[in-house]
Amino acid sequence: MNKKKRRTIVTKNTLHQANKLFNGIIVLMVVISIFTACSTSKTVYIVGFENDEQHRSIATLWENGKKIRLSDVNDEATANANANSIYVSGTDIYVAGSSSRSVYVSTTISTLWKNGKKTILTDIDKYAVATSVYVSDSDVYVVGNEYNEQGVWSAVLWKNGIKTGINGNKPHANSIYILDSNVYVVGSESNEQGRSIATLWKNGIKTSLSNVTPTSYAIATSVYVSGSDVYVVGHEFNGHRDVATLWKNGIQTSLSDGTDGIINTHANSVYVSGSDVYIVGYEHNEKYNMTATLWKNGKRIMLSDVSSVATSVYVSDSDVYVVGYELHKGAIHVATLWKNGKKISLSDGTTEAEASSIFVK
Repeated sequence: MNKKKRRTIVTKNTLHQANKLFNGIIVLMVVISIFTACSTSKTVYIVGFENDEQHRSIATLWENGKKIRLSDVNDEATANANANSIYVSGTDIYVAGSSSRSVYVSTTISTLWKNGKKTILTDIDKYAVATSVYVSDSDVYVVGNEYNEQGVWSAVLWKNGIKTGINGNKPHANSIYILDSNVYVVGSESNEQGRSIATLWKNGIKTSLSNVTPTSYAIATSVYVSGSDVYVVGHEFNGHRDVATLWKNGIQTSLSDGTDGIINTHANSVYVSGSDVYIVGYEHNEKYNMTATLWKNGKRIMLSDVSSVATSVYVSDSDVYVVGYELHKGAIHVATLWKNGKKISLSDGTTEAEASSIFVK
């Protein structure tokens, strides 16, 4: 009996899918090999998001480069999700972010994942986002923002799931830090003219960091406390440009002066190791191209030669870790890690992906 030979038809779509799978495998192998070669004793945790082919945002954790999905696009409650902040305590991994019941973000709800298990922090009918998480002893602190009954943004703190409002005029909370039972939160509030004022709350007592004029505003994005020193970073609009700014114990220092063709600068994250202060963010040049930037003790270090943004920094021993994203092919965001200035792509560039926060243990 003659056996007919089975013929395989290779379509353009089949080739596309195979090429995508191959690229993904190569990226994963390279990332894992780099992490393994760099250190066998440290675990690097990075969170952010990655889109699927239907442009649905998936909250994502990269553990030593291995991708773990925190949200499920088939779950109606988390059809669209972002991870904004991570903290690791012992063997427990805490991630704060947001999720929504629709790809079109009809309702976004603040969300906490502990070891991958999801907890909704707010009423599912309220628009809310969790921006930062910190764990002290057995207490889990999360800050974020939600629309209140008056339809305006209001900053909130959840301690072990119990919500407390943060005082101020339209306050906005971006970052939290705990030291010696003291709770530090930074963000902004509005003055009578509706201008944002960079603000620090210590145990609920607020301090204005910026002196806002009728043509200026300021926002605080990150806080770090070392001993008795409180470091806050953000940016201030001085009437002409955004200027990346450090406030140490309330004393303001500008990280840029508008020279070298730089139009705007933003500081997104701060970390202190010994006497060294590390700040990351980005710069806009005259052509409005963004460049991921690290400032070490005020000295500027450019991390990328393409459009890019740095979102978070962590220092472990002598290693400096920075995460963010680069724009590849002029449009696609690629989640990126820079370790001691060396770039590692976390995603393959086939869909949008960004890294928002890092923790090394």
